[in-house]
Amino acid sequence: MENNETNEKVMDFFKAFCNVERLKIAGVLAMEALTPTQVAERLGIRPKEAMDHLGFLAHFGYVKNQANTYSLDSEALTSLSRQVLQGSRPHSKAEDFEGEEFDRKVLKDFISADGKLTAIPTQNKKRSVILRYAQKFFEPGVHYQEKQVNDILRPFFTETASLRRYMVDESLLRRENSVYWLPE
Repeated sequence: MENNETNEKVMDFFKAFCNVERLKIAGVLAMEALTPTQVAERLGIRPKEAMDHLGFLAHFGYVKNQANTYSLDSEALTSLSRQVLQGSRPHSKAEDFEGEEFDRKVLKDFISADGKLTAIPTQNKKRSVILRYAQKFFEPGVHYQEKQVNDILRPFFTETASLRRYMVDESLLRRENSVYWLPE
């Protein structure tokens, strides 16, 4: 979608919801579908006022009307947010990471801008770069229970068992009786 069209949709959104009563109406319609009379009763406003606000919100496509019962069109709101946020996510650059150029390139390729590992590389050389990077999450001399290791790794990658296993296999973490620590 072009920027101008997206900007117009955002401006329409603000026009639709710049009124406190319309915001309240959207809130009650998010919970359940209501008739204009029910909306008026819930919010303590006149039925004609509720009807005017509902018509305004329907005009912009944020509420649906079926047999005089209105509901919030959450799909329209989700669609708008996706359009606005599309392409706005920053991308990691190789220079954001420390180390050799190869390591920086691997980290850039496999770690998203929010710091999460997107996948464990299948190539050993690349996987080693990722595992050495993950090793930095642990402190020397500290012994971790398996649950603690999972808690440390989970924000980085949800498949903690795989990361743990690879780190132990590459001697980046030691393990004994479900206790983990960095090697000396």
